[in-house]
Amino acid sequence: MAPIIIGLTNVEGLSTLALVSIILPLTLILTVGLIQPAKGAIIALQWWFGMHGFTQERPDPTSGEGDP
Repeated sequence: MAPIIIGLTNVEGLSTLALVSIILPLTLILTVGLIQPAKGAIIALQWWFGMHGFTQERPDPTSGEGDP
């Protein structure tokens, strides 16, 4: 959002009301639209590293077990 806000504030002729009416809905739409992929990425990282209740299902490469 920062580049969009900076770009919009540099446009001459936009009132404060116009800026708010553009920035506020855009922020809400992007927040709702990106929350599911962000949550999925965090859960995938937790699963991959075996954190917070996820068991690590892959053999540890440093343990020496498994195929040579």
